[in-house]
Amino acid sequence: MKPFVYILTEGVLDIVVLTSVLTRSFEFALLKQKSTLPECFAGWLDAFKWPTGDDITRRAVPAPVFLESDRLLVGIRSAQGIDNMSRTLSIDREVFSRRERQQPVVIGIVLDADDEEPQKRLKKFAELVVSAGFPQPLSLDQVIDGGGKRSGIFAFPGGGLSGTIEDSLLPLAQRRFPQLHQFVSPYVAEWCQTTLANESKDYAELRKPSGPLKATLSSMVAFLKPAKPLNASIEDHNWLPLNPRTCTELQPLVQFLENLLAPVPVVESQKGSMPI
Repeated sequence: MKPFVYILTEGVLDIVVLTSVLTRSFEFALLKQKSTLPECFAGWLDAFKWPTGDDITRRAVPAPVFLESDRLLVGIRSAQGIDNMSRTLSIDREVFSRRERQQPVVIGIVLDADDEEPQKRLKKFAELVVSAGFPQPLSLDQVIDGGGKRSGIFAFPGGGLSGTIEDSLLPLAQRRFPQLHQFVSPYVAEWCQTTLANESKDYAELRKPSGPLKATLSSMVAFLKPAKPLNASIEDHNWLPLNPRTCTELQPLVQFLENLLAPVPVVESQKGSMPI
């Protein structure tokens, strides 16, 4: 069986972007039928009540998304919020422990940097990785090998900057829909200056550092796919370029994935077996 890479994300947007990058720049194929899933993925999916039937193309949070290349299997799981990441990892580890051949050899965590000091964010999630039996990452956006395993933590927008995945998506939206962005951006900026926006508890989310950015993207999507979430437009309207490697805003993520998915060195006790 091909080696298994487990990626835990903060939210669904991360999965959408990761899936696009992996299929467009790393020659991964999205697995669409339950009947064709490798044993490790089929057993994992059985732990979820949905999706039902053989068709697994429809996004079914919290169920994972599965991809395969000629060398690797990748399962990407949304924790549906940063506060749920520890619990989600614990649940998945319990499922994996029931099947000896279902153990991942690589774990990646993808989340927002927000405005937290990088070393503090690193420490919190590095401890989570170590608790799962993987080597401790020493810095964000980097990977580390140890004992025939690999781990890494990526924090959007990457490069040690504070922010969120929306910081990477906004430039893509500007290039993909320049006229729409020119219309929406002043509207959001003007509303953010109002008394209501600055004082009412109803607009508490808007006053967060990433609030105006998220409001701009959501407003654009309101025209592109009314009443649908941002991730639906990203997929249906091809926000990402055909070759994400050429996109400056995605370079930190692409480099992280390049390192995360590279062959893991074989330790002495594994000599004679194939590296991933």
